[in-house]
Amino acid sequence: MAATVIVMAIAGVAVLFGLALRTSRRFGRFEQLPTHFDLRGRADAFGPARVILWIVPGILMSTLALIAAIMVIVPREAQNGNPVVGIVITVVTLVGAQVLIAWLLERWAATQV
Repeated sequence: MAATVIVMAIAGVAVLFGLALRTSRRFGRFEQLPTHFDLRGRADAFGPARVILWIVPGILMSTLALIAAIMVIVPREAQNGNPVVGIVITVVTLVGAQVLIAWLLERWAATQV
């Protein structure tokens, strides 16, 4: 069970890294990028591009690695369920967050001249 969690976490981190690399290549030409979007998907705060391109994905990758480590260390009986289900939910959620960020940036970049 622990090996499955580790493999899935490594795969998730690899996907997050790949998405970050793709996003960095796509939007690296901008010095400032939106760091926050309102509920309608409009950019309402800006910051250095490296924040959104690498720091946010780095936080997501670190979070995934930490959750996987906890799932391996904590006994299965104390986890209230199957750790593989937990890591699948975590990977899907964090990759989804990164895809959402890339989609919002894509929408924003289309409005820039």
